[in-house]
Amino acid sequence: MLLLPATMFHLLLAARSGPARLLDLPPYLPRLEALWSPRALLLWFTWLGLQVAFYLLPARKMAEGQELKDKSRLRYPINGAWGWVLLLNLHGGGGGGWSSRSSGINP
Repeated sequence: MLLLPATMFHLLLAARSGPARLLDLPPYLPRLEALWSPRALLLWFTWLGLQVAFYLLPARKMAEGQELKDKSRLRYPINGAWGWVLLLNLHGGGGGGWSSRSSGINP
């Protein structure tokens, strides 16, 4: 979880430095305003909230997992296809003509 943001931060700093060497530490750290904007944070929280809303959709199929020691099975909601279809429709008006009607997914 922490390695990808740290790697991106290091690549950003290395690309902005003069010689742009990956193994050398950058000579200085830029101001916080140059690296992050409140608009980017708002966009990220909006995307995260949208993903949470898609996960909590009431129209979901339940799949059963492996059998447990007490012979019961856990149930998992499967919302991936619906979330993808809704995201395509919200983002680009159906993803180039693709919609839930042509996907074979029954509502």
